Amino acid sequence: MTELRNRSTSSSETSSTLKATSLDSKDIVENINHSVKDEKDLPEYTTEDLLKHGTKEDAWTAIGDYVYDVTKWIDRHPGGWLIMQGVGRDSSVLFETSHPLYVKKQILPKYRIGKFTRPKEHFNYNWDSEFYTVLRGRVEDHFKNKPNNNNNNLNNNNSTTTTTTTSKYLDWNYFKGYQDSLELWVQFLQTVFFFLVCYYFGFIQGHIIPTIIGSWFFSQIGIMIMHDGNHGATSKSPTLSRFMGMFMDFMGASSFVWKHEHNIGHHQFTNSSLDPDSTSGYPFLRYNPSQTWKPHHRFQHLYLWVLYCFVGAKWYASDIIYVIQGKYRKDIKLYKPSNEELGLLIMTKTFALMWGFVVPIYCNGWFWGGLVLPSISLSLTGYFFALQFVVTHLADDVVFPEEYRMERDWAKCQVLTTANYNTTSKVSEWLSGGLNFQIEHHLFPTISHTHLREISGIVKKTCGEFRVPYFEHKSYWGALKHHYEHLKRMGKPPGECQGVDFKQIFEAGKVE
Repeated sequence: MTELRNRSTSSSETSSTLKATSLDSKDIVENINHSVKDEKDLPEYTTEDLLKHGTKEDAWTAIGDYVYDVTKWIDRHPGGWLIMQGVGRDSSVLFETSHPLYVKKQILPKYRIGKFTRPKEHFNYNWDSEFYTVLRGRVEDHFKNKPNNNNNNLNNNNSTTTTTTTSKYLDWNYFKGYQDSLELWVQFLQTVFFFLVCYYFGFIQGHIIPTIIGSWFFSQIGIMIMHDGNHGATSKSPTLSRFMGMFMDFMGASSFVWKHEHNIGHHQFTNSSLDPDSTSGYPFLRYNPSQTWKPHHRFQHLYLWVLYCFVGAKWYASDIIYVIQGKYRKDIKLYKPSNEELGLLIMTKTFALMWGFVVPIYCNGWFWGGLVLPSISLSLTGYFFALQFVVTHLADDVVFPEEYRMERDWAKCQVLTTANYNTTSKVSEWLSGGLNFQIEHHLFPTISHTHLREISGIVKKTCGEFRVPYFEHKSYWGALKHHYEHLKRMGKPPGECQGVDFKQIFEAGKVE
């Protein structure tokens, strides 16, 4: 715990970040009213009812305590394809984290058809907490007041409320700087360029060193490019974001499956027993305290480093199995893919096999081109990819909800289950694709990673005001160390496993 930094309550950096923000807690809470009219005559629907309406032609979704029929809204949705992630399921997290504050009050009511009976095992998050309301208002206000904002003519700079300014933004990208940035496109071009150069000298010319270096750039395509794209965070154009997300498919995986696993599963149930990330690898690995301990877990902190090498190879086959089964593992139902999505899956799987195996075999023979080079590339790519994602959640210094308490404030839950690392370094930001600002990403997943740094001061300040611990490591290696310690802790039998004592930390509202 010694590497964790104290929450930031006041600093010159925070002050400059918040210069454009004129709202205090009381202003925002008084002016954002998400209350809905009590309609006693509305029928009640369950998760099973939603599953019967999970297509584009018949699209229901649950948001909060209500069910909505959004069939007529799909083709008009400013976010394009993103809406399909929420059909036939509880999409509260997807909705709340992807829309400005006013949408819930002004647009949703006309599509409401019933009340939602949520399964007991699913969290009924509180979306209207003072902490989250204030935080969202401040972040929105920050972007609205950014220089060179194309929507400045719509801003009411004299207003002290959020509703009066944001209610005018009926566009998906309601403030400039929310997604598109020159930095993002520079990162994209240089990553793809260097990967192609390494591919030529590695897979075609048959050299090992370019293959090793290319594996890192290959992982960056996933970490930096497809991650933003599949969150709809790349561009104000849904089509362009979707294209960037499709780089997941060109890597040999499936963006269709990834959106279910990551956007719907991980972001909704972070670090809980329903989180596909924190429960993956079982029974070989035990990440989550809710999982049953087995004797071989005692050694997982030793052998896991080898298993991470198989992450890349797993993509080639597992995604096809999930699509055929119609679900990701046992918990996440896949919405019915369109013919376009099925065609994309088949085409890109074929393409990935061609460039990943057929071309190097043709150029270098069966052994060198079909075994050695692909094995090096897939192993290192999986290794680089996995080690960027695990250190910010699967560690001994963040919260696993069932182990401590079921935090109902969604925003607080995201902060408590996540840790940042080395946020003062632009190099770390570039190498991680912005994942070193993981807290900010989980709070605002549709904001491009190139803009997370500028809102981190807002998040830190608000966490300080509401006494919410903000976990941050000095370096990546410090974060990796806590991942290692977590593996050792989860490898012990329940009787020997000593949980981290967060009680005193939470009551003090700070990290020592």
